This record gives sequence, C-alpha cells and structure tokens, in this order.
Amino acid sequence: MTSRPPVQGDRAGTTVSIDLRSSYDIENTPTVTDIERVVYSNLATVNVSHRDVFIDLLQVPGFKRDDTVHLPGVRVFMSYASAQKLAEALLTVLEKAHHDGGMEEYQPDDAGQRDE
Repeated sequence: MTSRPPVQGDRAGTTVSIDLRSSYDIENTPTVTDIERVVYSNLATVNVSHRDVFIDLLQVPGFKRDDTVHLPGVRVFMSYASAQKLAEALLTVLEKAHHDGGMEEYQPDDAGQRDE
C-alpha cells in the first residue's frame, strides 16, 4: 500500500479536539421558559418506584371509544427530592392564596333561587 501525497483540505490523520464544557456552562446565561405542552387536569394520581416519583395528570370524565373509557393525560417523572420541593411549593402557594382570599369558591344563590 502506497501513501498518497496530502491534498489541500484533506483531513486524513488530523486530530480535532472539541471542548464541550462551554456547551454546559449556563451560569450567566439568560433563561427563558419554553412550555412545550399545556393540558388541563382535574385529577392527579401519584405513584412511586424505587427511584422516582411519577404523577399522572388526567382529564376526567374522559371519552368512550371501543367500549372503553379513555382518560387523556400526561405523566411527569421526577426524583424524590424534586417531588418533595413540588409538594412544599404547592402547599405554600395554596395556603397563601387561601389566606389572601384569592381562591375561587362556589357561591350558591340565596335559598337556591335563581335570578330570572
């Protein structure tokens, strides 16, 4: 086998070093939340595995298809630490909203009478 003379632009035998650390350096980079999907949920189920917590956010009553009721939903996986922070944040926000009178409440008409 004979070696050929190098050709301009030929990269054979060239070593290229790529430093990926800068791709993960986000310390002073502006952050923008990018919501990929928005769903409404009126029911949530929470389950745990040996390593993770997962929350199913469901839309009830769902819809019937092929003699089966389907509940549309989204599953969110997270670590135990993240789930604990989420639980604490939800409790704090809900307690504050209740204390400040910011929660929507059902207010029935007096004696069940409707204005006509």
